[in-house]
Amino acid sequence: MKHHNSAENIQTIAVIQTAFIGDIALTIPFLALLKKKYIHSRIVFITTPVGAELAQSFQEIDTIIIFDKKKHHRSLTSMQSVAKEIALLSIDIFFIPHTSLRTNLLCGIIRYYAPRPFISVGYKENALSWILTKKTHKMTVGHEIEKLCSLLTLLSGEKYSVSIFNEWDYSFRASAITLEQEILEIVQNSVVLAPASVWKTKEWGKEKWIELALYLKSKGKKVVIIGSQSDQELCESIANKSGATSLAGKTSLAQTLSVLQRAELLVSNDSAPAHLAYLAHCPVIMIYGPTVPEFGFFPPDSRSMVLQNNNLQCRPCHHHGKHECPLGTHECMKSVDVQDVGACIITKEMR
Repeated sequence: MKHHNSAENIQTIAVIQTAFIGDIALTIPFLALLKKKYIHSRIVFITTPVGAELAQSFQEIDTIIIFDKKKHHRSLTSMQSVAKEIALLSIDIFFIPHTSLRTNLLCGIIRYYAPRPFISVGYKENALSWILTKKTHKMTVGHEIEKLCSLLTLLSGEKYSVSIFNEWDYSFRASAITLEQEILEIVQNSVVLAPASVWKTKEWGKEKWIELALYLKSKGKKVVIIGSQSDQELCESIANKSGATSLAGKTSLAQTLSVLQRAELLVSNDSAPAHLAYLAHCPVIMIYGPTVPEFGFFPPDSRSMVLQNNNLQCRPCHHHGKHECPLGTHECMKSVDVQDVGACIITKEMR
């Protein structure tokens, strides 16, 4: 069947991303680009419950559908149910950047129930890549956003640099990102710290965060700590011992964007808050340990910077990081000095 690929004929474009929240955050620029290119098309985002919480902040996304692969949609029957719902949207183009088996199986079921064929675009590395009508190898170099945009290149022929998103004017839904006046005053021109990670080897260590917060307070800086509800104990412990303010568990993901929009800068390990900061145009000092920037998740704007120990042969030890250091030393994070991080914050004009 011949597909008509001009922007005027494309009514519905779907994108699915059900990986970690950092991956979902980095899919937002791709969605915004699709909306700009296909301005009259409906942009549908299929994502996790926590991904939906973030996505609701962006007016570029017209429809959000939750695929709760860890809870409500684990069984084949429940996957069929959500697949039928998505199939009714009459998709014209379906982008599938998540390579996992479960996500691609869902897309295969959607294809089965769809009332008409659609263009499906993904990587040759995708599980069940045979369901794709257009595919390319996932780039091994460059930023993750550029890798995503290579899927659009398959259709448009245009190449996209991540730099186009450095000052992208996102359309935020004010109702989603509104902060209470008390929090607004706390976060304005603050230095925000994000100490937690799903992968424990990515964490810099509580004592280092306390030392950094104390140093920043001594320099007259307002210090705010962010994290999820599960990070509250760590964040509040750092706050209690340093005089910083912990907002962990007190703001939604959407509101965290608002916090970062008002901050002077963010200090983070290689995890989701750094990618949220990129969406909020907040400079980042990113501390790397078990992972490396070459994996494609580095802060791409010129105002941000990376701190890491380049002299360790054991780095990187894993694409995501691990829960325990394979050598038992955690030297990659321990060797990043508090004074170096503090000096970068004080001496570098970040905003």
